[in-house]
Amino acid sequence: MSKSVRSVEMVQGEASAEATLERIIADYVQKMNQNNATALRPHQNDIDNKSVYGDNVTATYVIFDSNGNEAPDTAGLNRTLKVTVAARGTILVTLLTRSRNANSTFGSILIMHNKPTSGFVLIELVTTLILIGVLGAFAGLFLYNGING
Repeated sequence: MSKSVRSVEMVQGEASAEATLERIIADYVQKMNQNNATALRPHQNDIDNKSVYGDNVTATYVIFDSNGNEAPDTAGLNRTLKVTVAARGTILVTLLTRSRNANSTFGSILIMHNKPTSGFVLIELVTTLILIGVLGAFAGLFLYNGING
């Protein structure tokens, strides 16, 4: 039972990461509305300055090859900024681009969640064992009452 607070800590970590990511996206949209051609560079500077979003946020420029595989942007195109927010229980990744859809009020945003499920397996196992115990107790009670009438 001493590890029972881990699920609460994981949820708090996930909520904190989500809030940070929402701030990052809101600031990105604001910068895109000001100047979409130069929005990514100052945004990366804000992320690299750990006092703006915190130590758990990183940003790197990436490219994707023709097969869709991610690679570091060594050519210096700087078109896609990969932002990673890490917290206890979750890692959130979003891709911010300097492209813009004419029908959109913000730039292109893709959010990917990478959540470990090991804690949920344990919860399911414990719940199953408790239910089996309860069913066994009732079965024993019914057998006892049936035999003793």
